[in-house]
Formats: sequence, C-alpha cells, structure tokens
Amino acid sequence: MKIKKEAGLFSKQVSAAKRQQSDLLKKLNDLENEVKEEFDLVKGMITYAAQILTVKFKKIPANKVDRTSSMLSGPLFTSAEYPIPSTEKQMLFPVLQLDLREISILAKKDIGDGLLQLWCDTLELDCIVRVIPRNKVIQKSMDPFAFKVPKLCYNGGAFDGFPLPHWFNLDPVGNSIDVVDSCVPGPFESQLEDYDGDYGRYLNYLIDKNLRKDLEKFGKITEEKTFEHLTFFGTYQVIQYNSSDTNAFCLLSIADWGSSGSAQIFYKLNPNGETEYTFFSSVS
Repeated sequence: MKIKKEAGLFSKQVSAAKRQQSDLLKKLNDLENEVKEEFDLVKGMITYAAQILTVKFKKIPANKVDRTSSMLSGPLFTSAEYPIPSTEKQMLFPVLQLDLREISILAKKDIGDGLLQLWCDTLELDCIVRVIPRNKVIQKSMDPFAFKVPKLCYNGGAFDGFPLPHWFNLDPVGNSIDVVDSCVPGPFESQLEDYDGDYGRYLNYLIDKNLRKDLEKFGKITEEKTFEHLTFFGTYQVIQYNSSDTNAFCLLSIADWGSSGSAQIFYKLNPNGETEYTFFSSVS
C-alpha cells in the first residue's frame, strides 16, 4: 500500500504533537515519581514501626568473657577463617557482637543464628557488618584476641575514640566489658509524628479527612519516647535518613554516634530465606 505525500499538510502538526507528547510523558513521569516518593515515605514509616527494647549490660573482665556472647566493645570471636578485620594502616575497632539466636527469639522470627559483628574503621568513619555462621563458631578454633588499638582517627589525627559514643569502653581487652544481660520492653514506636501531619505536597492534597485523622492518631500513639544508649528494634531519631530511606527493619540503634549522631544496623528478610544486614550512621 502506498502512502500519498501531501507536502507540508500535516508535517508541522505531527512534529508539534510528537514534541508535546514527549514533553507531557516526561512531566507525568516526574509527577508520578514525586507522588510515589511521598507515598513510600509515609508507608515506610508505618511499615517499619515496631516495639523497642532497651538493652541492659553487666560488666565482666575481658579474660572472663564468653567470646561467643553478645557484647559491646570486647574480645569478639575470631579465628583463622574470621580474623580481626584490618586495613593497610590499622585494625578495625570491635564495636559489638550479637548472638543472632537470641535476637531471633526476641524478634519472634528467624533473622539468623550466627554471630553478627560490627567493626569500625575509625580513619574512614565507616563500619562493616559480618556474620560468622553458627557452624564456624567453634571454641577450639578460636584465636587469641590480639587486638591493637587504632593509632589514627578521622582526618589522620590521633585516635580518641571518635566516632564511637562517649559512653563506649575503648579498651576491648580491659576489665570492664559490657556484656548484654537483659532487655526491657518499651513502647511501639514510629517516626510518623516527626513530620507533624505534613506528608508531602501531593499526598497532603490526595489524603482525605478520615485517613489524615487516622495517620495523625497513629503518629501520636507511636511517637518516639525512648532515648537510650543501645536499643533493639523499634525506631530511631531522624537525623540524616528515615525508615523509607533504608527500606529495612531496624535491628539495633546506637546513640551518640560521632558525638550527637546515631548509628543503626538494619535487617531485611529476602525471598531466598537469607537475611541481609546493612549499617547506616549519621555523624553530627
């Protein structure tokens, strides 16, 4: 079939329509993304709300600590296969260790069964999370904890503990190791109240009166009230990121990170049955 050429009859109209079509689709796509971002923010703050547990400790000398137990800044489990992490310049600082079997019991769901460890590169202000599988946690394979305190801190200065909290024990082989003793149940908390009813330019318009009332009620009853050194689950103070940014549940939160910031380990249960752990921190 042949198409007859009508010189210039519709060519300008077709070109103009195609340009407008492309422009409109871009604007609608941008609008869709903005609305989705606002929607995800509110949905995330509700999805990842949870009951918080405050962690209590007992102090034990390093030479008497069970190195497979849950603790802060102590002689964590290490072996030939899982040595103390280090960079070219120095060893990473042992921030904490958790027995994930105990955490799973507290969470009332399986989020792992090995030893979760957090190590801090004080020079780069970054941390790594590693999990030692349960079948690798063998007492007879454990190495001596030959830890050397870092010499350098951020910007190359002498190590003074930064970004670790001021209440942290800076001697992981000393006589005052904080071993997890118990947990005290707290309230069910979310970050929704932090936004004071402002859910975004578009969502504010789309939300009807009844839904807004329900959101504000939920925000009030779940307002953050717990400000402790270390907590499990629940939520945390919004400083540089929020629940929707991490897209995962809070496993633990450390207060006073980097002076007046905070740090968290988050967990996500993947479809393949594995648990993914990530570390976030705000330094202020």
